Amino acid sequence: MSKESIVCRQARKALSGNWTLVIAGLMVVFASLMTVFLFFVLLCYFAGFGDSEEIELNVAYIIITFLSYAVLMFLSPLKNGFFRLCYRLSVGEKSDFSDVFYFFSGSGRYFKAVGYNLLLVLRVAVYNLASFLPYNIISIVAPKNSVTSVILAVFFGVGTALFVLLCTFLWVREFVFVDRDMRPIREIRRASGMIISSHILDIITLTYRFIPWIALCFFVLPALYVIPYMSTAAATASKWFIMLYKENTPR
Repeated sequence: MSKESIVCRQARKALSGNWTLVIAGLMVVFASLMTVFLFFVLLCYFAGFGDSEEIELNVAYIIITFLSYAVLMFLSPLKNGFFRLCYRLSVGEKSDFSDVFYFFSGSGRYFKAVGYNLLLVLRVAVYNLASFLPYNIISIVAPKNSVTSVILAVFFGVGTALFVLLCTFLWVREFVFVDRDMRPIREIRRASGMIISSHILDIITLTYRFIPWIALCFFVLPALYVIPYMSTAAATASKWFIMLYKENTPR
């Protein structure tokens, strides 16, 4: 049996009797995302925005977008709480619904979670910039013709593949954070980097094992099964990665 199969089997065992708990935690995260979306839509409505093609150039629209991202960051520790819930189940600890709100239980925890999430957003932005840099440069400087269109299509495909590959490793960073949330962010980032560099192929293999499952998430009901299963499997794999890191790292 492969390592990935063992991880998935352990994840199913951890979820046994806890599906309702994990789904309830996921619904809280969904509700926070819906809150941000409704906040954005209402602000746009009251600001009088329609379907104008120039909307993205409007200063008021930029401010509304910024405020929406601010609300998203304000609520983002709920996502960390959901991952904490999954992680505690994976390590065999007793978990309950309050874990979703764990990072709201103290100002230190809350602001550390928000700060860490901001760093992850910046990391994704850098990944996006680096992945599509050749595409963006060519689209600006190259003449507009059929050859350029083919080249742009190739670089866009390569950029997309690279961006997805880089983002593949983010879930490890999420679970290292919930395991070591009492440590300084610098130490958490260093531990995450070392764990990822030591298990690159394992992380990629486990992630892409779930591609068929991810496709089901376009439908709402399957997502209520797939996301808890994937999250708990990722937590289970992270548990072993972190355990090996602790064993091989001098205190």
